[in-house]
Amino acid sequence: DDLLDLEGVARYYVRNRKELVEKKKERDIRPLLSLSETSLLPDGGWPEILRLSGNAREEEEEEEVNVEGVEVKEIGDGNMNFVFLIKDLSLNLSWVLKQAPPFVKCIGHSWPCSSSRARFEGTALSVEGRLCPEYTVSLIATDPEKCILVLEFLEDFRVLRTVMNEGNKVEGLGDKIGHFLAHTLFHTSQFFLPIDQQRQIESFFSQNHEMHGITEKVIFREPFEAGKYGSAEEGKEKKGLMNHWSSPFLDKVISSFLSPSVSPNTFLAIQTNVWKLLSSFRGRSEALLHGDLHTGSVMVREKDNSIKIIDPEFAMMGPMAFDIGMILANFWMHFF
Repeated sequence: DDLLDLEGVARYYVRNRKELVEKKKERDIRPLLSLSETSLLPDGGWPEILRLSGNAREEEEEEEVNVEGVEVKEIGDGNMNFVFLIKDLSLNLSWVLKQAPPFVKCIGHSWPCSSSRARFEGTALSVEGRLCPEYTVSLIATDPEKCILVLEFLEDFRVLRTVMNEGNKVEGLGDKIGHFLAHTLFHTSQFFLPIDQQRQIESFFSQNHEMHGITEKVIFREPFEAGKYGSAEEGKEKKGLMNHWSSPFLDKVISSFLSPSVSPNTFLAIQTNVWKLLSSFRGRSEALLHGDLHTGSVMVREKDNSIKIIDPEFAMMGPMAFDIGMILANFWMHFF
């Protein structure tokens, strides 16, 4: 079992510390490539320049590891992956280690999910980091064998959703997220890329179909099936539905427009439009999408209104309006 617990993360970090520090130094001084210098997509998907050598792994069984001065705690409330904060007190450095288990973390082993999603997230971060470095979390290193990403620690940043729930305003938020979307969507679309590079990106991210399937399930299917089960909780028990946050408060409202027996015309109109949107989601490969751009995927530092976009593990080629619509829908839900 390659999954790391707190102690395992500490040992893993100490074994790879020297190489991680070198990669952090390289990241800090590495000049940004211009978009014309090389393909956006790293060879093999994983950004090779960030790949850990694996030399430390060969000594894992033989060498005792001193983890003194290294503090590790699990952070984040995401659905998919394990995320750890590592503090190296001796070097005064902090890191975030993210590992993708072969299942959906919030559900457990009963919902298997390929750990290869880390490969797509790392690749998406490397692309977004080139196109919009000022608003993308920095990827420091990758470990394909253990499905691990090592990321910069965003000190003093908080999740945008938490900030907005507290009624706080982030100056320039719309401009910054718009800048991120404009640069990442335009520069991975037919309006900028030659056809060979666009097809290369499309071919690579089409392999992330397991995550695409989850998106389709929770965005285009489950929200419109609640009335079928009478209540969201009942649906969850019968079919494992994840969209159940409104239960029981909105169950009657949902049933009123999602039940074919209660409101047949409304039900038919909604289902028809949802299927049109799903067809567009599946069939229009316009640009590389973040795929999960909501207020939980944006980190904010309130003292200077800085933002960083995180967690593009659902990345895919799709219609530009999906990323734009996702973040706008989250803003509207907060407003109302």
